[in-house]
Amino acid sequence: MKDNNEVYLQARKFRIAKCNTPIQACEDAIGWNLKQGRFAVCDGATTSSYSAEWASLLADLFVECPPPDISPAGLQAWLDPIQKKWAQAIPWDKLDYFSKRKARTGAYATLAGMCLDPPTEFPNGRSGWVSEKIKTQISVVEDSCIFLLRNGAIARSWAYTQSSQFQGPPYAIGSLAEKNCQLATYWKTEQVHAQHGDLFIIATDAIAKFLLSRFEQDAQRWQQAREWLNDLLFIPDEKEAENRFDDFVNQRRSSQELRDDDVAIILLSFEKQGL
Repeated sequence: MKDNNEVYLQARKFRIAKCNTPIQACEDAIGWNLKQGRFAVCDGATTSSYSAEWASLLADLFVECPPPDISPAGLQAWLDPIQKKWAQAIPWDKLDYFSKRKARTGAYATLAGMCLDPPTEFPNGRSGWVSEKIKTQISVVEDSCIFLLRNGAIARSWAYTQSSQFQGPPYAIGSLAEKNCQLATYWKTEQVHAQHGDLFIIATDAIAKFLLSRFEQDAQRWQQAREWLNDLLFIPDEKEAENRFDDFVNQRRSSQELRDDDVAIILLSFEKQGL
């Protein structure tokens, strides 16, 4: 039973591979823990080997147990178990010389994650009434981004704030310990108090750049993007929402507004009224 100190929190996730590519080949991963209210997207680097596997391990680790210590030693201790798991999962005996050599350089992925504080279980699967005083812990590494939409505008964004920042290969978290010497420097974290009416977007780089570009352009084009996001949240049927998402993304790819890349996005809405 809700009271005046609660907001209706709704979550939805979407993922799509590059054009003409099966979803199984998508190198963007989603972490999704509704029992604890933890969410993450990771963008596996196409140029590295077994990056989809690494991105999936990283996203799952974040939502299962976020890093308690953002120091170089703390982050390495946190990553160590999945680095070993990644290396053990590679079929080394079946790789040719060149594939082996490439795999030995490791896999890479960016990360954007959010944890609700206190930990919050979604009683209705992906929605429910929660405390209005909820806080969010933001964590980002490079060009996987988190946006806070408040009063119809992007009020805050992490870590990129302009579409022009999406240039060149970003720093990424590596599956090899020796590749993460600077990770603590690139790991950005901040605690944010959520308000009713807020919409948080957790997104990998292609869709994040598209949304920032729309916001930087004119009000009408941004309004269209906002209406699309709202529709995705409140379409009751999951399959219909997924089809609407796929259609929109493919249309924007065709018009070259959106780069043809893997996409992963999570929407989190804080409202005074439920469905």
